[in-house]
Amino acid sequence: MRVLYIDPASFLAHSNYNRMQIEALCKIADRVDFVFKEGYEKDLNIASDNIVYSIPLRYYKRTKNSLLSRLITIYVYYLIKRNIKLNDYVILFSYYDEICLFFVKYPLFTYLINHINVSGLPFSRIKRFFYRCVSKRYKQIVLDAESKVYLHSLGVDNVEVVAHGLVKPFYNKSATSVYDQKFKGYSKIIFSPSLTSVDEHVLAFLIADSAFLDYLASNNVLFVLRSQVLKSTCGYIHIIRDVMEKEDYECLFLKSDVIFLPYPRSFQYRTSGVLLEALSNHKKALVSDTSYFRQYQNVGIDIRYFTSNSDVLSSLQTLLSLSSSEVSQSVNDLLALMPDYKFLLNKHDV
Repeated sequence: MRVLYIDPASFLAHSNYNRMQIEALCKIADRVDFVFKEGYEKDLNIASDNIVYSIPLRYYKRTKNSLLSRLITIYVYYLIKRNIKLNDYVILFSYYDEICLFFVKYPLFTYLINHINVSGLPFSRIKRFFYRCVSKRYKQIVLDAESKVYLHSLGVDNVEVVAHGLVKPFYNKSATSVYDQKFKGYSKIIFSPSLTSVDEHVLAFLIADSAFLDYLASNNVLFVLRSQVLKSTCGYIHIIRDVMEKEDYECLFLKSDVIFLPYPRSFQYRTSGVLLEALSNHKKALVSDTSYFRQYQNVGIDIRYFTSNSDVLSSLQTLLSLSSSEVSQSVNDLLALMPDYKFLLNKHDV
């Protein structure tokens, strides 16, 4: 069986995810070839012989015009199809747009991995229409059982569940990181690592809350968050606005005592890679109380859930007072968190 792994988006933030899926696919396929944005394969250490098409960088210029963006994506899908003999492969789209893919037909043995696709369906009748259409032709892959149940309620039954995967623990490279000296001297560090998915209303409340600010100052605790819009003059709050280098992100993650993930209520039918990073690196976490996060409440690390802004400070105090988290998972527990594509073997001999 030959597999073609296509990631038209090629987000840097998805590098760890792609590594885990590729590793799982290589275990069951005779050969795995790839389509990425030009140069993306270097970060994944993929041999050039396995790159069957590189998407030119000129198609990744940012635009605020959503129609133009979709037209470019449709053309990229067409370029991939035009430049590769697709019938030689079982095809996996690691990331896709259901509206764009509707306009470019791929072979029937194409599988679509859902990152944020399902989470947008409850709020858009148009997306639901196009999603149902592409699902009649292709097989959907979701990252959790809850998403599969929801899709079943929409009449989409050709769905497989493949776990996100548990990233390897970060290697401590603090000696080369800008944060090694910058954040020295604090007794504890709280880190909110997500830049795009969090509920900034929660973060805005916190950095303006006098009780929270008093707690930080009296206990010498640093609160680090990522935001392009929030501001603070407090010396115990550090806001990161720029893109973080991989080494800096991992260093700060390892130095942190609590990972804070205030996702909005709309965060559903999708996976938090950051929470899985916390699990892998034995980090305590404070997360929004959603049904998705509850599936990890017994995985072995200290996870606390908050339902309102008023819960945050007391929950953080509790977590910071606990000793370092210890993970005691069985082999079966860990395997359940790892991607498994063996179902492909039962369906294809390409």
